[in-house]
Amino acid sequence: MNRLRIAVVAAGDPADPRVWSGTPRGVFDGVRALGHEAVAVDALPARGRSARTRARIAAKRWLGGGPRLRPRTAMAAAYFGEEWGQALAATARDRMRDERFDAILQPSDGWITPDGDVAMFIDMTSHQDIAVREFGTGGIADPRIDASRERGAMDAYAQAAAVCAATPWAARSVIEDYGIDSAKVHAVGIGGGGLPMGEALDRDWAAPRFLFVGTQWVRKNGPTVLEAFRRVRERHREAELHLVGDHPDLTEAGVIPHGFLRKNDAQAQQRLRDLYADATCLVVPGRFEAAGIVYLEAAAAGIPSICATVGGAPDFVGQYGRSVAPGDPDALSTAMLELCDPELARTLGTAAKRRAPEFTWERVVQRMLVALGHGDGKTEPHWTSARGVDER
Repeated sequence: MNRLRIAVVAAGDPADPRVWSGTPRGVFDGVRALGHEAVAVDALPARGRSARTRARIAAKRWLGGGPRLRPRTAMAAAYFGEEWGQALAATARDRMRDERFDAILQPSDGWITPDGDVAMFIDMTSHQDIAVREFGTGGIADPRIDASRERGAMDAYAQAAAVCAATPWAARSVIEDYGIDSAKVHAVGIGGGGLPMGEALDRDWAAPRFLFVGTQWVRKNGPTVLEAFRRVRERHREAELHLVGDHPDLTEAGVIPHGFLRKNDAQAQQRLRDLYADATCLVVPGRFEAAGIVYLEAAAAGIPSICATVGGAPDFVGQYGRSVAPGDPDALSTAMLELCDPELARTLGTAAKRRAPEFTWERVVQRMLVALGHGDGKTEPHWTSARGVDER
């Protein structure tokens, strides 16, 4: 294998696990795991590291001599408008000047480093984000910002040599919403979060033990999970619901709260591994999930998941679990009761675990490089949705 020199470019230090929830760091580590040289390129302009400066840049450049943006809208434009993306691209080009790279991997959406063989990595498109307004501009519905984001995304996808999406759901949006040639769009998966799981599947499947893991109780539909679990308990008095994350103080039969189990706390992470090892099903039917590393952690632990039908999560869960409409306690309780069947839960969990090795950052980066033409001819540049069809 030829050792490649690969730039990993992000809006922040790609080697810093705090940048974009650790996604650039995952790509960076994946490059090194394959034996290639990874070079971190931080595209943030020095003067743009201040949030106030970003707002001034947006207000000045975005509207020109027209009416001023309100501060909150200016901040949204500063983070997501096309001008800010152009500033990031210009900074990246400047910092990569006189360097030679065999490939450039860019985990981001809406801007591109056009000098070189670039593969983007996205978990959703701007079009999908605008449709749900869960992330991005923080719920601000300003058609000027939306149009600016869409223009930036369109330019980036058109310039990229390959557009690599975390899920077929996101890949389909690149093709259908932006008219990008499907030949350069690939669903490459996402890394499984780095929480090591044991190999054994010898848990007690007889008593249903549901696990909820979510940092945002309402957005992850925690109240719906609680209501559905109460219905499950009416038929399975031995059932348990373990809660991890930002949940209210609860004292009711079968509900066991654990609070936050922080990533930088080794003891807390061991506790989370133990909870996965004891659980018979993960239940996180969030209001919206672009991808969802939590479902990959569940698969690696050998248990099925219940997710929501909105977003890319069903591409990971699919036939290895259940998908329900978010906020529907009837549908959720039906799915939970179905997975109280120990044989069904064991069968789905075992199948999910067999598939879990597809989702490491090493495998994701390998697919990205194949998409750019750096491959051994054996690795496919995409994976097939768990829904049972390839939805690219």
